[in-house]
Amino acid sequence: MIQILVPPFIMNPAPDLCYYRNATSQIQTIRIDRTLEKVMFPGDRILFHAALEATLEIYSSTPNGFVQIDCISCLQLQVVES
Repeated sequence: MIQILVPPFIMNPAPDLCYYRNATSQIQTIRIDRTLEKVMFPGDRILFHAALEATLEIYSSTPNGFVQIDCISCLQLQVVES
């Protein structure tokens, strides 16, 4: 039996570069499909790699904890060269 080994980067293409900015005046926590979680202060910006099928979940702080305020497709956050 012959086995062919394919490097993971060929089977799974490299994730795309994405960008998000916390344009609010509140502290947010962002989460991407359980692979990235980060606290974002007002005005913070982040570049990250993610599959375009992934979803960025945005949570805002409240007196009772965090509440999800938005869900954005990484396709919309993709960095495109002009």
